[in-house]
Amino acid sequence: MKGYSTILFLIISIFTYSQNIDIKTYGAKGDGISDDTRAFTNAVNDIKAKYSAKKKHVNLYLPSGTYLISKPIVLNKYISITGEFVNSTIIKVKEANSEALILEKNYDESIIYNGYNYIKNITFLGPNSDIPNMFLPQNIKSSIINSTGLKIYGLRTRIEDIQVEGFSNNGIEILSAYYTFLNNCFIRNNGTGILIDKESTSVYLTKSEVRQNSIGIYITGRSFANFINDNMIENNLAGYLAEDKTSQLYNLKSNGRAIVIDGASNNIITSNYFEQHYVSIAVKDSFNNLINNNFFAVTGETVNNEKNQTLYQLMGSSINNIFEKNVAINSMESVNPNKVKLGTDLDYSRNTIDTGAEGNAKLKEELLKNRNSSFKSPKIPN
Repeated sequence: MKGYSTILFLIISIFTYSQNIDIKTYGAKGDGISDDTRAFTNAVNDIKAKYSAKKKHVNLYLPSGTYLISKPIVLNKYISITGEFVNSTIIKVKEANSEALILEKNYDESIIYNGYNYIKNITFLGPNSDIPNMFLPQNIKSSIINSTGLKIYGLRTRIEDIQVEGFSNNGIEILSAYYTFLNNCFIRNNGTGILIDKESTSVYLTKSEVRQNSIGIYITGRSFANFINDNMIENNLAGYLAEDKTSQLYNLKSNGRAIVIDGASNNIITSNYFEQHYVSIAVKDSFNNLINNNFFAVTGETVNNEKNQTLYQLMGSSINNIFEKNVAINSMESVNPNKVKLGTDLDYSRNTIDTGAEGNAKLKEELLKNRNSSFKSPKIPN
């Protein structure tokens, strides 16, 4: 059966790519013991010389196996990389301060409109993928700044059916990138699951699971018009980032956060499932973001049970953000399913929070407690 699946994959790929090249042609072992870095370097250099120079697309194919690397694989716009099957094709990084894969910047329009890069059917494992308890403080050295699974620059990338696990900085970094599609991905046990930064736009994350990172998704750096839809976002409480032990939870780069929107605009968060976070959605210095039609399971059973889960948090100069038509269900009567935290004594009146008639009445009462006359609450419908 395995042979038939491989043949089918190769037949399909013939029609998708101009050329398929097997990494084992370059001496890769894929045995989980040998360092296959040189094989990948030689393959990429050879492909660039023979095909990229002619603007011809190539797929670098990885049969099932565990490919151990000590330096990142660096691909240009003309090279895609696909495995045989996500659970059996593994790229494992053995160095603590290294990316697994970097997709180079590609802003030349004569190149970018000539197709997408594909990254498919591969598991990327970082050096922390084997830690026994990801929720304990990991005490990562400050010099470790490059522990990232995928670093994506440029335009038009499709990332499908992958798993990224065990990177202390970020599972996936999307930097100055446009038109990045992520579908059916499993992002687990990383510092930040997915970082969208440096004015990235048109990122489409869908049908994926983002779980057990310190932070699930962080959108920042004036990134705009990104779409986070139809995903499972759960239990992002890993110990790579420190816990914010203050009552106001002002430290956005602390663990226990599902989605952070920090200095970003016009992003849409819709139809996702959230469970077990200190803060589900935090928005700071951001505008025109829409958070709607999501489902929040508020269990009260986080790693630190003394922290009731905060549904929304607004901080800084944030305007025209809308939280509406979301459903929050508490598993215990003692848990407030619609808990909201706001920055101290700022004007939030140009934001809208609608938790439903019953929730809105309680929210109005709660937000006005112990506030001085300068405080202006978000719009809360009756």
